[in-house]
Amino acid sequence: MTKKTKLGNNTFKLEYISSSGWPLNKDIQLIIKDNKVILNKGNFASVDTTLTHIPSDNRWQLFFRTLNDINVWKWKKSYVNIGICDGGSWSLKITKNSKKLACHGDVDYPSNFDDFLEALKELMGMDIFDFFYNY
Repeated sequence: MTKKTKLGNNTFKLEYISSSGWPLNKDIQLIIKDNKVILNKGNFASVDTTLTHIPSDNRWQLFFRTLNDINVWKWKKSYVNIGICDGGSWSLKITKNSKKLACHGDVDYPSNFDDFLEALKELMGMDIFDFFYNY
């Protein structure tokens, strides 16, 4: 059983959206608000499946530490690979206290993007992309 995490006076919000592109046309949306992680899976505007999770205090601490370690706050606003037209896209918005990040990409990512995705998996306690493709 997980307990509700107390973030104290910290304000934290995150929205991550990933679209697989053609031919799958599947979207995943991960929202963090009020200490809850909400994972939506669907096809563009319609949601097929929703999963809600409240991570433990330890998972939150690890997640915040990873965001700082990978210096997510210094990512560029846009990552685009103009050589590929039919790949996936992603967007990310994070607010933590006074820090803010808004960035996106089309078939291109920051060099440490996989570390960010691993941090999301650890926070959720599951492989969110396994959920994305198999459920």
